[in-house]
Amino acid sequence: LVSVARDKAVSHPSGRVGKSNAIHASSGAAGMKRAVSDLFGGLPISATVETGFVGFTALSTILDGFTVDNKHRSSSLGPTFPAGQIRLIGEPALLYVRERKSLPNGDLDRTERHRAALKGMLLRLSALAAGADSSTAELVGRLWGQVRATGITREDALTLLPVVKAARTLTITSVMVPISRFGMINGASVDILNTGRTAELAAALRSGDLTAYVTKYGTSNAPTG
Repeated sequence: LVSVARDKAVSHPSGRVGKSNAIHASSGAAGMKRAVSDLFGGLPISATVETGFVGFTALSTILDGFTVDNKHRSSSLGPTFPAGQIRLIGEPALLYVRERKSLPNGDLDRTERHRAALKGMLLRLSALAAGADSSTAELVGRLWGQVRATGITREDALTLLPVVKAARTLTITSVMVPISRFGMINGASVDILNTGRTAELAAALRSGDLTAYVTKYGTSNAPTG
C-alpha cells in the first residue's frame, strides 16, 4: 500500500506544477491515474477505484466494522481514538481517516491512517469470504455499489476473491511516497518530493517487492530532510 499525500507537488495535465489533489478536481480519476503513473516513471496502473465520505461510511457498515492498529492517539474531531488495536464502523470510521490536526506529522500521518483502514477492510473482507458461498458474491455486490471504478468490473472483483481470502496470511507493506520538505509553488504550500528515494520506490514497485526499500528507509511519514 503506497500513499501520495494530497499536497504533494506533481505535474498537472496542463503542464503546471501544483498539489496532487487538485488534479482530481480538474481531471478526475483519469488525470490522477496519469499523474501517479508519471510520479513513478511511467509505472502501469491498470485500474482505479474511488469513493466519497458517504460511500466510505457505508463500506465500513456493510463490513460490520474493521480493525486497525492505531499508531497515534487522537481526539480533535470528537471521538477519542486510543493507540493500539481499535474497531471502527460508521461515522467514527470516517472521522478516524479524516483526522490530521492532532497527528505528529499532520496530513502525512493521515496517509498512514488511510492505509491502515484499507488493510483493516481487506482483512475483514478476507475473514467474511473465508466460507465461500453465495452470500460472498452478494457482499461484494453491496460493497461495489459504494465505489466508482475504471479498468475493473464487479465481475473482475469477484475473480479476485481467492487473493482476498489469502490476505490474512500475507505481509502487507505500507509506505508513503517520500517527501524531503515543505515548500511553496505558485503561491501554494506543497510537499516537495524526495526524487531519489521515489525512484527507488518506483523500482521496488516494478519488481513487486518493497522489502529492500523498507529495510533501507523504514516506513516513517516524516519529511526526509
